[in-house]
Amino acid sequence: MTQPRRRTIIFFMPVDGGGGGEHIVSELSFRLGQDVECVIVCFESKNYYPYQGRLIVLNLRVSKNPLVKAWNLLIGTWRFWRVVKRENPVWVMSLGNLPSIINIICQSNPIVRVGNTLSEGGVVYRLLVKLLFPRAPKIIAISKGIAEDLMHTFHIPKEKIEMIYNPIDTKKVERMAQEPLQI
Repeated sequence: MTQPRRRTIIFFMPVDGGGGGEHIVSELSFRLGQDVECVIVCFESKNYYPYQGRLIVLNLRVSKNPLVKAWNLLIGTWRFWRVVKRENPVWVMSLGNLPSIINIICQSNPIVRVGNTLSEGGVVYRLLVKLLFPRAPKIIAISKGIAEDLMHTFHIPKEKIEMIYNPIDTKKVERMAQEPLQI
């Protein structure tokens, strides 16, 4: 008797460490269940948070340099498209500006998480957001301000935007509140 194929989901982000989105991916990777295979795809690896699943590194250097960003867009799109084709995921969620653009280019049903105000980006980036983000069927904004920026600046319909705040581990906060303050 053959085992049923596990459903694959992909989380796509610039690096695997340090930020709120990366923390969410770490937490979700441990809570998805045995019938789901979690694949984390990133430009480069920092191994900051633990995760369950497979890590695929695209070997692209994260940088603020516009030429490096352009290179990452071109090469990253090609490499990520190949990963999506090979893994055949049930869905892909991107976190971060450039991974979200690449995710929308590479597939027809991307989920995009927006963790900052996109209207504050450069001219080329704002143009790409305006052209590509309306193609995403679902955009997760982590705050009301980000959701409003998407609607007013980029004219993304309210129905496509879901506001989900970053989670807080209240039990951990309660434990930490009981610990002595170290000064």
